[in-house]
Amino acid sequence: MCGIFGVVTRKGEQPDFGLLVSATDSLYARGPDSSGHAVSGRVAFGARRLAIIDLDSGDQPIESRCGTVVAMQNGEIYNYKDLRAELLRLGYPLRTSGDTEILTYGYMAWGIDGLLERLDGMYTFAVHDRAQGVVHLARDRMGEKPCFYHTGGQGLVFSSQLLTVARWPSVPFRLNPSAVEAYFALHFVPGEETMLEGIHKLPPAHVLTYRLDDDSVAVRRYWQIEPQPIRPPLHRREATAELRTRVEAAVASRLVSDVPVGAFLSGGIDSSVIVACMAERVSDLKTFSVGFEDRTLDESPYALTVARRFGTDHHHLTFGMKDFEHLIPDVVAAMDEPIGDQAMVPALWMARLARQHVTVTLSGEGADEIFAGYDYYQPKMLPDDWRATAYTAFRPFFKPTETESALFHRTSNSTPSGFPLVIGGGARAAVLRRAGIFERSPWSKSFSDDFTKFQDPLQAACYTDLVTWLPDNLLVKFDKMAMSASLEGRCPFLQPDLIQYALGLPQRFKFGQRGSKEILRDAFADRLPSDILNRRKHGFILPLNAFFRSDAGRSMVMDHLDTMHDHGIVRSDRLRTMVTGWLTQPEPPGRNLMALLLYRMWLSHAYRQPKFQPQQESKAELTFRNEQALASVA
Repeated sequence: MCGIFGVVTRKGEQPDFGLLVSATDSLYARGPDSSGHAVSGRVAFGARRLAIIDLDSGDQPIESRCGTVVAMQNGEIYNYKDLRAELLRLGYPLRTSGDTEILTYGYMAWGIDGLLERLDGMYTFAVHDRAQGVVHLARDRMGEKPCFYHTGGQGLVFSSQLLTVARWPSVPFRLNPSAVEAYFALHFVPGEETMLEGIHKLPPAHVLTYRLDDDSVAVRRYWQIEPQPIRPPLHRREATAELRTRVEAAVASRLVSDVPVGAFLSGGIDSSVIVACMAERVSDLKTFSVGFEDRTLDESPYALTVARRFGTDHHHLTFGMKDFEHLIPDVVAAMDEPIGDQAMVPALWMARLARQHVTVTLSGEGADEIFAGYDYYQPKMLPDDWRATAYTAFRPFFKPTETESALFHRTSNSTPSGFPLVIGGGARAAVLRRAGIFERSPWSKSFSDDFTKFQDPLQAACYTDLVTWLPDNLLVKFDKMAMSASLEGRCPFLQPDLIQYALGLPQRFKFGQRGSKEILRDAFADRLPSDILNRRKHGFILPLNAFFRSDAGRSMVMDHLDTMHDHGIVRSDRLRTMVTGWLTQPEPPGRNLMALLLYRMWLSHAYRQPKFQPQQESKAELTFRNEQALASVA
């Protein structure tokens, strides 16, 4: 696990090594163990390393012996041992026992497409082929690892962090009106856009190729989630056994590590299944949970039940109202791009706790999306207004330029999957100076075209969240909060073959008397306590409404809104009026208020970030800052 940075300068220019070091060191929390740099002509790579595999010889970037190929990555290649054995049989002179060198020689052996086809992992990796004069930048299939890039003026800048790209001297810093509109609807920005104009996300399962001879840039998709035929009637026992085998294999593959591995444990079915699989393979398994002072929201007794069942070394935090005030500024500094997800606050705290005991943690992200776990997936919910079948049926009657966005539109309060919007279309039009920009974006049209391929309503709903809510909110939250504490997070349920298998399971296998994920519960019925198997999904809910009823919560919101600069995008007076009205309600809409608060605080944080200067931040200063953050949970 690492943070990576790279630049291809304009023709006639050479990379500034001092700037490269400063940019690379800004990623210190993602890789506190070592740093490395590789410069060749117009191309410069920098990597910060969090040592997970091959602790002694796995530093990056890694260059081939012949000097023609250099590679670096942020992530892990889970099947690296098999690929390493294959490369050795082919005669390649591997010097390390780690996974990054697999990218260097795997590219030489199989080319970029052959390499990507073979990889099982989470990654953003970069390869510089010096002989061919190309740089390839690739992101994993589900988007577990981030990748931001800017092209312009005949050059390329890319990194694991948005603000690292934004701080490079040649990259302009401008707020993106289209992304602001998307954020106000969803509390995250889906697709290729980011909050900063001209800086893009490389989408999941895409590869960018930059050719130095003509400075051309090509971005293409190398894999995608396909509509799955609903399998003919299966014997329930057969399907259950197959699913268990697949889940156990996915968990086992994500345990590869030379450092301690633990698990986040909520007490829900997803994390409990992961712990059940880990307990058979990991001695002295450490688990981590967070609970709440408000017992109506607290799941920690269930987490403790699972921990006792498997004899884990369990660590627990209790989240109180004061912790909002203490942790929200730290969340803003860690999130890099705005995500209005309330769960980031305890997630940061739990990541810091876990990092005191382990370097890698497994979590249940993705299970709800592939096994239809959310309430709005329930069969009785699917026929509602703008969901799945309705959109598929009516879309041909509209011209693309007249059709509302497939993801959100002016008359609905939800996405096609049923995910609720933060601010509906009418209110967005009132508070934004320009509305409807994102709805006309190329990404929105591309999503619409892919969405309509799914004829099964439940698959269409799950697909929506798998390509929006999951990579652009849940996985961002997990990655940013964990990596700010120098902790690696892994998600077994996102193994691509498992995803495709789960999508093709009949609806009757997913819903039952216990609610959702019925077949997952059956698959591990002999391993989990009955009260875990039989409880319905609870969801990770914070006492947000109570916080925004408090003086501290109201003051935090109003103080930041009063100093809000609209940047020509937001009508600040109308937004302030709307928020003031929310705060006067007996039950303030906590999700809406948190999303707007984090957006405003992120703006202030982002605009304070200076452009890089050579050796601007010393390693000693960065080390001290990281150690102070980790010590704050001690």
